Amino acid sequence: AFGGSSTAVIFEAILNKSPEPPARLNPALLPRLEEVITKCLEKDKDLRYQGAAELRADLKRMRRDTTSSESPARPAASPGHPRRRTSAWVIAAMVLAAFGGWWLLPSRAPDGPTEPPRTRPFTSDGGLKERPRLSPDGEMVAYEWTGPDDDTPQIYVKAVNPRARAVRLTDSSRRRGHPVWSPDGRQVAFLGSTGEGVAIYTAPWPGGQERKVIDLTGPRVVFGADLVPAFSWSPDGAWLAFGETTSDAEPVRIMRVSLDNGQKEQITFPLPNTQGDFYPAYSPDGELLAFARTAVGTNGGWDVWVQAADGTGEAWRVTNASFGRLSDVAWTPDSREILATTYGLTIHRVSASGGDPVPILGVGSGYPSVQGSRLVYLKVSRPSWDIWR
Repeated sequence: AFGGSSTAVIFEAILNKSPEPPARLNPALLPRLEEVITKCLEKDKDLRYQGAAELRADLKRMRRDTTSSESPARPAASPGHPRRRTSAWVIAAMVLAAFGGWWLLPSRAPDGPTEPPRTRPFTSDGGLKERPRLSPDGEMVAYEWTGPDDDTPQIYVKAVNPRARAVRLTDSSRRRGHPVWSPDGRQVAFLGSTGEGVAIYTAPWPGGQERKVIDLTGPRVVFGADLVPAFSWSPDGAWLAFGETTSDAEPVRIMRVSLDNGQKEQITFPLPNTQGDFYPAYSPDGELLAFARTAVGTNGGWDVWVQAADGTGEAWRVTNASFGRLSDVAWTPDSREILATTYGLTIHRVSASGGDPVPILGVGSGYPSVQGSRLVYLKVSRPSWDIWR
């Protein structure tokens, strides 16, 4: 309904301008169909259709009364309205802030964007949010949120629409976190506490009963509340890769489990006397697996490594920076670059073939997820204490 040279211009038009009359764009449009489309685009919510049944009735009535054999055109969707919530006080320890959307990731050496990325807040409703993940089509974001109505973190999904509301996907008395989309966008996998340990679950989107995929043996808790493993869904939909350890004395290794038969295989072989391999991420083309590997010792020495996705062949070291911490590994859509969060909460990018990691300026603080030209990430903000009356 609206065009523009930038997203800001388009959003301004959506909120404050009237669309061009449909018949001006298509003179052959039936007058009654133009009325239906215009009603769908009405800015006053009380003057729009109040439900799908009302819209369907008008479309059926129009089809009945016309002799044309053409199907009615699909009316344009109207932007939704957020549910307004007022609370006496809000503590926003972390805010999922960048929908660094529309930032074009260039298919070249990572020498930084040619212009600063254009960012905008994606959530602003308080609570603690973590681990945002874009859906395969780049139109939805799943994330972990301890919201006003939650005692423990749960999985929520929100459309990439500035006025969309978050939809709660999980409803459990125990923690649900680390959401990962299936390649077809029809399921979300996540980690869940079982009371005795941790398991991987899946739940259909837009909603349904969660299903346990596999219990994980010996997961650790590192970096405060970060549960090991974080995990990744293979592009062919057949495997989930995750970190696992059999005891505190053994390093974490990357495993994969078949979603068809539950078969589990080890695919990385960390060095002894290290913390091991963490944060696996399948490349979009399905050929490679990137992960964070620690050096010998218990402190520091983190780097990005890459190997064949099926675990064959030798892994190679992509960075040689020996970061104090490295996490949240992700790929660019062309499978040529890798993003990771480094110590100090800075997102870096590096060529998958190796090189010097380059910080992405203008965004922060971690959990990068990329689809197309869109990037979402977590931004850490100071706790906010306010007085209300």
